[in-house]
Parts: sequence; structure tokens; C-alpha cells
Amino acid sequence: MANEKENLPGGISPSLSLVGYNEEIKQGLQNGIIFTQWVDQLLVTQSPVELLQAANTLFTFKLDTNMITFPHQYNMSDWYLLFMTRLLEIHNIDKFSLASAQDHEELGLFLEGADTLARFQFTIVNDGNGGAFFTEVDSGNRLFYLNLERKQLFFNSRDITNLFIVKLRKQASAAKLMTAVHTLMEFAQFLESDFGFMVDYNILEITNGYHYEVTAPELAAGVLDKLFVLSAESDYIMQNAKRGIGAHMALHDGTMIDIMQTHAATGRDEWHLEVTDDNNLLSWLDILMDYDFIRAWYLRDRKQLEIMSNPLIFGMDNLAPDQPTEVEDEGIATVETTKPTTAAATVNVEVLMPSVGSDDNA
Repeated sequence: MANEKENLPGGISPSLSLVGYNEEIKQGLQNGIIFTQWVDQLLVTQSPVELLQAANTLFTFKLDTNMITFPHQYNMSDWYLLFMTRLLEIHNIDKFSLASAQDHEELGLFLEGADTLARFQFTIVNDGNGGAFFTEVDSGNRLFYLNLERKQLFFNSRDITNLFIVKLRKQASAAKLMTAVHTLMEFAQFLESDFGFMVDYNILEITNGYHYEVTAPELAAGVLDKLFVLSAESDYIMQNAKRGIGAHMALHDGTMIDIMQTHAATGRDEWHLEVTDDNNLLSWLDILMDYDFIRAWYLRDRKQLEIMSNPLIFGMDNLAPDQPTEVEDEGIATVETTKPTTAAATVNVEVLMPSVGSDDNA
């Protein structure tokens, strides 16, 4: 027998034969368990700090290993959306519905006020800057940019106007649409208060006296005259500015707007808009929502009057928006943008959380 064994090829003990193979499977399974622990933290924690920690971890977590792959996985845009909705949930905000595609792993968000007229997801920025754009799926409008690592949020005046004023205002009341907008503002406020984020509210800024800087350094002759005519037709009186060059108008309930030219620190003259109200609650978007004649004036000369958004974030096209195509709707000039939109495939959804305050929530 000894002689016969000597003729066998070299081998290993059966007890050691699959140790490496078995260990790699264990490591793959353990990696999956660690992943589920981070998902648990994202879903159930009541601590904003732990929520941010879980989200940042899941953004870069590699679930698959050499031996174990998981065919059904959510992606980074879904983790962004879960972070946003969980932060709102922690602060008892429930004016949204989170939905999941029926046949694959994909989340979408519906906001109360916009209801089923708009569906939102995050679009990941695949460059060295990182972050993601909060995007309305059908139109491709990017309402804000969020970077959790750098603790920054920038709102985008142009696409907020495209979505809520140009597209949705003809289909829903100002009060309903501002409910959706206020949910976005509350999310930004929680980022400021919980984590010290830098937030540029842009067209949504509600601080009295805030300068909404417009795109054009010089307004063309007649722009203010057009507002004077429209205001008179609507029984409002536009006056010369109380200070400097520009115009002033008193609206309802102590609300006032100013269109002003100032000499900026850069050495050049700039035009800006201001909104003042008794309770520091109104933004320029509120004005566009509530006053048809101001909305008509702003949209007709939007290429000059567009509120500037950060060009480093949203691109230089925010400095010179596409000239809109004017259409008449019940006597009020509205616009349809000529900017190409991103057509999204239809996704059948099932509502996961009809209301954050429902009994099924963690």
C-alpha cells in the first residue's frame, strides 16, 4: 500500500481542502450582514447624526464580493432619497409619499401639493465634485444640488421657475404648489440646523431685503415701463424707487417689491429684486405664484430678469437662459421653455409610505 500511495499526485488533507473557499463565502456573507446593519441604522435611527453617518457609508459600500453577489440592489440615488425623507420624518414632516418601482429596485418621491403631477429622484454627479441633483423625472428640471460630504445645498432658480411657475402653475393653485416648495425648504433648514450646512436658497430666500440678483447687468429700455403698465391694469401703483435707481410697488397686506440698481463690490452696476413683508415669510417665488401680472412681466423678459443661480454648480446657461416661447393663456402671458427635456421611461410604482406619520413607519 505504501508503494501505491507514493505514486499518487501531491494533495492536501480533506479537512483543509476547502478552507479558503469557505472563508471567502463567510466574508461575503458577513459583508452582507454589515450592509444590513447600516441599512437598519438609516431606516430606524432618530438621530440626525447617525442618519448622515449611515447615508455616507451606504453611498460607497461595496456589497458584492468575489464569492457573493447580490442581484437586487438599490443605488446611490436611492440612498440620497432615503436620507432626505428620513430626515423629514425625524422632524415630523409627512407631506410626501415615497414610492418603489414594482419590478426593480428604484425609489421615487411625490410631494404633497405637486401630488402626482411631478415625481422626483436624485441624479448622481459622476465627477470629482460628487453630490447629486434633486431632479423632477419627467422634465429633467434640477431643483437643487446637494453635497453631503461638503455640507452644501444650492437651489436652482431657473429650474424651480420652469417646474413650478411655467409647468405646474397652470395645473394647480399657488397654495398647493407652495406646500411642495415649503417641504424642500424645510429639508434645507434641517440640514442647516442639524449639521451646519451652507444653504443658498436663491429664489426661495425669505429674508427681507435679500438681493435677488438678476442675470442682465443692464435692463433693456422699457422693461420697467412694461411692469408699470401691467401694474396699472391690475390696480397697483408702481412708483420710482425710494432710494437710488429703480422702482417700488406696494402689494397686499404690507408686502412690497423693489427693482433696484446698485453699485456692487465688483465695481459694476447690478440689478436686483427685493421682497419685503411684515413676517419675513415671502420669497420672490411667492410673488410669482400670487401675482399674475408680475409673473407675466417676469416671464416675458425672463432672459434679463432671471434670478441668477450658482453657475459653477448649474452651468453657465443659468447666466443666459434660453429665450422662452410666449403663449397666451386667458390673457396672461405664460411661457413654454424651448430647452430640451429628458424623457423618462414610465415606471409603475407602489406606494411604500403614503404618509410618514402612518402606523407602518419605523
